[in-house]
Amino acid sequence: AAAATAPQEIRRSSRARKPAAETTSWWEAGNSVQVWHKEDGGNWFRAVVLNIRPGGRPGLLHPALEVLVSYEGGKSEDDEWVALSSCRVKPPGRDFYESTS
Repeated sequence: AAAATAPQEIRRSSRARKPAAETTSWWEAGNSVQVWHKEDGGNWFRAVVLNIRPGGRPGLLHPALEVLVSYEGGKSEDDEWVALSSCRVKPPGRDFYESTS
């Protein structure tokens, strides 16, 4: 019979991500973001965060917040509140910085 082995201790890596509340937040007012919108068959649009408020559900990497976004080149009546938990808003990705011309 094989000898039973003791389970190894699980250690948290010193490089593990900190909870969102302890890190710089990409969703703070003034930051650029990308927002998914159903217009034209659905696409990611450039936007800026104007304000934040409690709302939505907390996630692993974000608190329960909604962000007021203003679309780049859009009108103020297009501004909308989007919950971080909706997966419709994200920090800028590589495609955000590519030329739009």
